[in-house]
Amino acid sequence: MYKVLVLALWSCLIFPAAQAPAANYSPVDDAFSYPSAPRSYHSRGGMDNEFHRETLDDPRYALADGLLNATWGLLKRTLPTHEYESLQKEQRRWISEGRDRAARRYMDEMSETRAYARATMDRVDELTRRVGVIPKDGSYSNAYASFSTSVRGGRVHVTGSAYRRQNTCDYEASGKMGNGWIRMQHDDFDDFYVLFLPYGAEIFYKRGGSSQGCGVGVGFDGSYDRD
Repeated sequence: MYKVLVLALWSCLIFPAAQAPAANYSPVDDAFSYPSAPRSYHSRGGMDNEFHRETLDDPRYALADGLLNATWGLLKRTLPTHEYESLQKEQRRWISEGRDRAARRYMDEMSETRAYARATMDRVDELTRRVGVIPKDGSYSNAYASFSTSVRGGRVHVTGSAYRRQNTCDYEASGKMGNGWIRMQHDDFDDFYVLFLPYGAEIFYKRGGSSQGCGVGVGFDGSYDRD
């Protein structure tokens, strides 16, 4: 009997049970659904400045980081001073501790870089709840661009124009309804994101200028007032 127990224990050490596959995950826009990374890839202690710069080469992390910066700039401009200062302290804690903790929760389902992208996008969603609203039919404009919205069938449709000197850019796009950053899809250039506010809207495009299908020096990203 003793020999049988020893052999059973020895077999368990040599042939450990296979780990159960990670649960299916349905991230926003399917942007971060990637297979699990090798365990050795998860050995980094956390996000530091060097890793942040390296990770910006990943388009999904660059997008999440860009949306976070755009959201933060918006909050800084719109929140009362005392509310902004309180949120700033919370954000510093998130950067120093919360971001790493949030990313580690995803690392069994995706690579380290994708996990940080997902954690950053989660933070963006939290912050935009403070200012974002459900879009309605209307018109928006700034010094060099304007667009109008039409809401129907659970989607928001945008038609706009941007202009600078002789260069112009007309565009149309649509996305799913929401009160956060809405991913707007267009056939002629990469997706852009729009956040609707009580008094206007903010458009974020990860690459500006001619790369978004417009003429040189023409872009439609930025802040808009509701007309």
